Amino acid sequence: VLYEYNGATAGNSTTSETYSTGGTDITLPTPTRTGYTFGGWYSDLELTSQVGVAGDAYSPTVNLTLYAKWTGEPRSVTYMNPESLTGSVPTDSTDYVIGDTVVVKLNSGGLQKNGYAFEGWTENSDGTGTVLEPGETLTVDTTDIELYPKWSAVTYSISYNKNGGSGDLSAAPTSWQTGDSNVTLPNTGLTKTGYTFDGWEELGSSVRESYDYFPNYADTTLVARWTIKNIS
Repeated sequence: VLYEYNGATAGNSTTSETYSTGGTDITLPTPTRTGYTFGGWYSDLELTSQVGVAGDAYSPTVNLTLYAKWTGEPRSVTYMNPESLTGSVPTDSTDYVIGDTVVVKLNSGGLQKNGYAFEGWTENSDGTGTVLEPGETLTVDTTDIELYPKWSAVTYSISYNKNGGSGDLSAAPTSWQTGDSNVTLPNTGLTKTGYTFDGWEELGSSVRESYDYFPNYADTTLVARWTIKNIS
């Protein structure tokens, strides 16, 4: 009796055994294979005629080869939302087995993170590793798959409206990226006849007393605020 283990990763050291009529039965081997469940021993390549399962006693009547049958263990694909962000992750209810192909899903639930753009999914919770864009594929291996959103910091523009004043703003910051320190707005070098520069305002908001500025996750136009000088 010859054994064809068909990819077993352990329990496969016995390659053949001899049985004599009337003698002690052969004990069928107990192989294992990572990611698979053993389904018994078969006497045909098509795996239709089972002669026994692992550990069974077997007494052959002819010389033959026995073939191991394997069934892939079900594997899941789960899309994760580790930061409990607004929106929802897609779901994948398919039971995959090793070797199957998974098509990466869209961010269909509108998962959002302030100041960041969605780039795709990765298999690492910290966002490192290969970025899988929606529609790309990956192959199921021996473990369940968890996919985490990958985010990239957005850069926002800052522009200035002198509101009738004059002065050189060439050194003023013109952009800010999420995660950077707040920007320092110019507070000198602007003039307007009869007026005193009184800071910047954004879309009608109150005067910014501080020049340590955070753009609030949007492109911004800042308008110079002027107060009339009192001349005595």
